[in-house]
Amino acid sequence: MLRAARLLEQGVGGGNPLRFDRTTLRVVVQDRLRAPNDQRTYEALLPALQQAARVLYGNSGQVETVESDPRQAFSARLSWTSSDAPPIETLLAARRAVRA
Repeated sequence: MLRAARLLEQGVGGGNPLRFDRTTLRVVVQDRLRAPNDQRTYEALLPALQQAARVLYGNSGQVETVESDPRQAFSARLSWTSSDAPPIETLLAARRAVRA
């Protein structure tokens, strides 16, 4: 998705360049059996989410839940508290670091 966003921001394909909000990233866990949308799942995933927020956004990264309805998939929002959102290249590099 980040690579596609980078291409769209560069105007690849002859279209007008688009701009994306890079201040938030939503993480969704679709497996409601193993990761129900509840406090226990949030607490279990919080360390990994906090690490991802630090890698992507530095020390000002925040983690919050998005949806509290147990019928919905668990989701969390990683956000940047600074007004200076990182460029997509930085997010791509951080993504590679998280995967390593």
